[in-house]
Amino acid sequence: MPGAVTKRARREYLVYLARRPEVRKLMAEPNIRPKELAQELGLQRNTVYGVLQGRESSKRVAEKICAYFGRPLEDLFFVLDLEDLPPAETGNVPQASAASV
Repeated sequence: MPGAVTKRARREYLVYLARRPEVRKLMAEPNIRPKELAQELGLQRNTVYGVLQGRESSKRVAEKICAYFGRPLEDLFFVLDLEDLPPAETGNVPQASAASV
């Protein structure tokens, strides 16, 4: 139908941030290294290191880590909805001057 407006599914803008002390504690008990955890889960080593350093991860990665340790998602990850966050203020960001470039 020409000119018809179609509804698009609401895309979720969720961010998963690891509760790093909890994940590290679970890894320390059986002495699992990040590289070994990555191999067990079929993930890239850098992905696991990123989770341990506090970088955001995907839902798939978060669920794999939680399933491996047998813990619910809320125990090991903070789940943030980006649509609920206030917009970032851009007026206070310093601009690079031409002399510093």
